[in-house]
Amino acid sequence: MPWNRALTDLQNALADLYEDQASASRLVDEAGLDASRISLGSSARNNWHAILEEADRQRLVDALAAIAAQEFPRHEGLGAARVAYAAQHAGGPHARGAAD
Repeated sequence: MPWNRALTDLQNALADLYEDQASASRLVDEAGLDASRISLGSSARNNWHAILEEADRQRLVDALAAIAAQEFPRHEGLGAARVAYAAQHAGGPHARGAAD
């Protein structure tokens, strides 16, 4: 799926919750992502962009977001981003048009 608003919202929520590289790497491992395909640096937002791009390729965005939601069940931004991603992903290529 091309980059979209739902992924940006997930990126921003995850970058706020997991600012350090060690925490991001832990979630990558727990979600089952191939960490060798992700280059991490010093910017949390850039790291989460790279992680979500790879998670999308591996169809593991939901798994990654679910782990974060277990750790931060009351984080509104994360919850809203998960709902938006799920709605867009479940609807396939016409999901955006159906919501408009």
